Amino acid sequence: MITAVYLSNRNVQVLLGNASRGKAQVLKVYETTVPEECLINGIITDKELLADYLKRFWEQNRLPTKNIKLVINSSQFILKSLELPKMKQAQLLEVLDKEFSDVERRHDPIYSYRVLSEQSSSVKILATMTERSFVGGFLELFSEIGVEVAGVNTALGCAVRLLERLPDLKGKTCVIQLMEDNNLTNILWADGGYEYSSRSRLFSDHGTESMGTEVSRTINNLMQFYASLNREEPLKEVYTCGMQEEDLRYCVGGMQSLGMEVGRLQASDVIAFT
Repeated sequence: MITAVYLSNRNVQVLLGNASRGKAQVLKVYETTVPEECLINGIITDKELLADYLKRFWEQNRLPTKNIKLVINSSQFILKSLELPKMKQAQLLEVLDKEFSDVERRHDPIYSYRVLSEQSSSVKILATMTERSFVGGFLELFSEIGVEVAGVNTALGCAVRLLERLPDLKGKTCVIQLMEDNNLTNILWADGGYEYSSRSRLFSDHGTESMGTEVSRTINNLMQFYASLNREEPLKEVYTCGMQEEDLRYCVGGMQSLGMEVGRLQASDVIAFT
């Protein structure tokens, strides 16, 4: 059985399930909201309070403590889509250090990457950089409460991995919106694969016209970026994920005024809930 822990803002979700042959089976999901003063934008601000809260949550629900997959949604991760010549991993990590040299937060950086596609002599990757202390803080936190973390992933990286498996997105060019509370991630999906993404903090109240205006503005910016790529395939569709009905009623009109068709991704047997 696989245990995945998702952290985003103050939200904690623990998923128990299985995976085989490219499909996932969700057995059970546990959720909680940690105290406001101990976790902000994925940054631990009160380690002692957070550790005490999570320890009680683990014990009350008798959650697994071994081989945990940790997924963090935080702007502390800097991600870039890169096309590079094929090379050995050691050389690639050196190249990533240069590619992220323009990032201000570079105190003891660590890197990871995921292959998006390959050609005969080149590779397209989704590269990630963050500070070692950021990831180390979570490893220490879970170690203190007796939970063994086997790996750490970004929320965007996990989302891309799932989207690649959805039949409806094969060969598609579109925008996929992931909304969680006041955080909005727009993923540009071009020719059936990840191309670019942007992350925005929304300041409007939910269920208001200003929320619709703010969301539409992010789509307009992404459309302008796509136009600069000079691709033949038009960008005409937006798929929303996690958006509440009270927001959707105001956001759809604004996006349609930009010439976009708005819908939701259809359910797929890639993920089964039991």
